[in-house]
Amino acid sequence: MEEVNPYRSPELQRPEPSQSGDGSASASGSPFVQYFQPPRLRILHLIGWMTAAAVVIRADMVFQAARADAGAATGQPLELVQRFFWSAVVAAIIVGGGILAIGWMRGIKGRLQPGHWLIVVNALGLVLLYAFGLIHLAVTEILFGPWGARSSYVAFLCGWGLLSFVEILIWYAAASHTVDGRRWKTLFVIVSSSYGIRMLLCLLDVLSNSNWTYHASPVFSVILCVVLLIVVAWDGRRGRSRDWLHWAGVATACGLSLNSLMTIVRRFAA
Repeated sequence: MEEVNPYRSPELQRPEPSQSGDGSASASGSPFVQYFQPPRLRILHLIGWMTAAAVVIRADMVFQAARADAGAATGQPLELVQRFFWSAVVAAIIVGGGILAIGWMRGIKGRLQPGHWLIVVNALGLVLLYAFGLIHLAVTEILFGPWGARSSYVAFLCGWGLLSFVEILIWYAAASHTVDGRRWKTLFVIVSSSYGIRMLLCLLDVLSNSNWTYHASPVFSVILCVVLLIVVAWDGRRGRSRDWLHWAGVATACGLSLNSLMTIVRRFAA
């Protein structure tokens, strides 16, 4: 009996005619788009999500304990809610990224839907973010501890600017490879451009001893979430068929923006 591959691509589907100039056809000009189809949502995926969330929460507790030893204020009620929410969102990205990675290793065929791309770019962004955090922590403790907080903050801004540059490339690559119309491409280009603005803000902060990056980054995330919801609403009106992993990608992107909104609320409440 032939083994059934849960990651097989669905039948070729003909996209709706592009009467509004949204560029629905594939990049190769073919009227057919073959999408990657994830496995059906099972209880195993939910168990994996809860396990990943527990691991992320535990790692966050270790980090917060190190902050408390360094004298940072921790344990505020809204901060605790935000940390648990962040862990749930990160866990969902981990599970979604794992599904796409397994499909790729099994010879994935078919185009990724926009929500899949959101998982890919956010997963890569999280890897870069955590790597940057560990490197900055090590550099701060080893090199800049004796030189004061300002030197540490400058190092943070330089690293954040480099991280933003890599994010520009990642989001632009997603815009270049998606085949779901100009609006999704435009969304990815807008996100890529927002990281360009953040990179310039990092440079401005270094040169002028200001703090624009700290205040502007969460605001950017909330604004981009609004743009995403507009594109999703347009996509729904077009009657596009989307799988559960696409919606998981949309939900995680909105979750990251909601986390930024919590950050803004915490700063005003402080």
